[in-house]
Amino acid sequence: DGNGAPGKAASMRGSPLLLGHEGRPIRIVLHGLRGRVVIKGEAADMEMPTLAALNDEQIADALTYVRREWDHRADPVSKDAVAKVREETKDRGQPWSRDEVIGLKFAGEKNPPKAEGKPGQKAEAK
Repeated sequence: DGNGAPGKAASMRGSPLLLGHEGRPIRIVLHGLRGRVVIKGEAADMEMPTLAALNDEQIADALTYVRREWDHRADPVSKDAVAKVREETKDRGQPWSRDEVIGLKFAGEKNPPKAEGKPGQKAEAK
């Protein structure tokens, strides 16, 4: 249902990390995410494992689904976009931190998410 699990997984509903530039969720799926994240007031502090074993089309399909479900209107993700990010980040050996993901800059991005707080404290993606 996209609502997450309190303390474990942040809600995907309305998440700026999911619905903003496709490069963020692709990177999260390929390499995982570690550290405390707060989405819409709900904190999650468990590591999301990598799903890099999925092929590019499977990742694109899954991300497109969650970016279009629950009244979301984010653009679909193509398998070519996943392949490009996979190639660009192939040497990364660890999950992304909240600050790294929020700090990513993408050309043409209109409303990048912003972080509040410090790592390990209440940090909200808005």
